Amino acid sequence: MSFWFDRWHPEFQLDIFNPNADIKLKLMDFYHDGAWSFDDLLPTIGPAMPPTFLSNLSPPESYGGSRTVKFYSASFTDDLSQVVDHVSARYTKSNIYAVGWSLGANILVRFLGQESRKHALSGAVSLCNPFNLVIADEDFRKGFNNVYDKALARSLRRIFKKHALLFEGLDGEYNIPMAANARTVREFDEGLTRVSFAFTSVDDYYFNASSSRTIEHVRTPLLCIQAANDPIAPARGIPHAEIKENPHCLLIVTPQGGHLGWVSGDEAPFGAPWTDAVVMEFLEHIHEGKNTTRSSSGDENRVQQFSTSVTVHTK
Repeated sequence: MSFWFDRWHPEFQLDIFNPNADIKLKLMDFYHDGAWSFDDLLPTIGPAMPPTFLSNLSPPESYGGSRTVKFYSASFTDDLSQVVDHVSARYTKSNIYAVGWSLGANILVRFLGQESRKHALSGAVSLCNPFNLVIADEDFRKGFNNVYDKALARSLRRIFKKHALLFEGLDGEYNIPMAANARTVREFDEGLTRVSFAFTSVDDYYFNASSSRTIEHVRTPLLCIQAANDPIAPARGIPHAEIKENPHCLLIVTPQGGHLGWVSGDEAPFGAPWTDAVVMEFLEHIHEGKNTTRSSSGDENRVQQFSTSVTVHTK
């Protein structure tokens, strides 16, 4: 199943290969590159993922138009909720699995924690999740990370420019000039994002948008993979205690990898990242359990079984 979802066009655009197949959604943030497309993303999935598992949530500039004045937010889970509800209602015989990375992973884990048992996802994977956005913001403004900060701010300015007319004449605390000329992600969030989503300050936004605050409530099998040297999702922000105490969650932290920079195999650094095989192994392991039990305790057991059986190669 291929899946596109545009933040600025709420309609769902589905390309179904097999309507009864199990569905896998990928949730990603659009800060990194304003020109991502579905075709561009196929190589990131790698050979381990069969065609019926292919999917993509597209960045908001993909189709050009717009229908809402709310911008992207690490706290906003309504889009994902609508997607999951729509797909699960239409394909009632399918299990739905989600994979999110970077801020997309933060949104996914927030969704899992907020919705708890009410959603239709059967399993999920979080990759390079910043988890604690207050800590991530602090580290993002240090040393070489300033280069990333400026690059992401440039992408945000480019995206905002295409939709700037929507924000003209708005009342409230909006600082449109600050957002339009932001040199850092924090400036952009202060001028626009936090106001759009009714936060009192940018720090209030980062604190309440952090998935570290909701992961203890997750009741869906969840694999979290982080890199200890990730400059954007710092290791000190990982909620180790909350994950350890939650039997539905499993954490893998590699010593290297940066931010989504895991490589392996003979084709490295151009081939599929080693995480592809681990992600698929986890989801297939959970899926096998879905065929034998629907109980929460069954999910817990499958997660714990995976933790003792998986072999992670971080070469």
